[in-house]
Amino acid sequence: MTTCEKGKGIVDEKKDSDSAENQGEAEKTLLLKMDEIADNYRYQELDYTPVEWDSLSDLLKPQRKSANNTKKMSQLQSILAGVNLCVKHLRSQNLPQIRIVDFCSGAGHLGIFLAHNFPDCQIILVETKWGSLSYAKERIDKLGLTNITLCLAHMEQFTGSFELGVSLHACGSLTDIVLKDCIKRNAAIVSSPLLLWKNRQLRKSGIPQK
Repeated sequence: MTTCEKGKGIVDEKKDSDSAENQGEAEKTLLLKMDEIADNYRYQELDYTPVEWDSLSDLLKPQRKSANNTKKMSQLQSILAGVNLCVKHLRSQNLPQIRIVDFCSGAGHLGIFLAHNFPDCQIILVETKWGSLSYAKERIDKLGLTNITLCLAHMEQFTGSFELGVSLHACGSLTDIVLKDCIKRNAAIVSSPLLLWKNRQLRKSGIPQK
């Protein structure tokens, strides 16, 4: 596991010099690309093979001790199915490395789970709170995972290269930022946002609700 030094590999300030007109054109382009993504993946079969949770370390399971754990496990399994599809496609391109960025990673519930399931991929956790990353590091060290990088940064500040972006419950407009960043970089996307149909970009794109 490696840790991104604060300020290394990121930009200090977000430079936004686009005019309102240019931003309007950029949004149209974004929506067209999302339509294409929806057409390509809408009818793809996902593998929802049940995860054998009982055989896994507790450190790979959601850490919140509540009835929500069952729901969280179901969400992780659903994202795993989408990531499996994307990684399979990326592997067919014979890339030297597949880098997966977990935006708004929190304590790494998703990223650590993916690192375990895809040991040949490099997982990058991007999070603004050092306390959350510190807790993630404890779990990573105990699990002995070596394919994870921690990066303390706002997602808009992250400038590293990657092939797949993921997010689980990125609140409000943060999901929009994840989608825009991934599409801008021609990266695949697997995202499970909060309040899906309050997300303006997803509503416009025509991606089905269920």
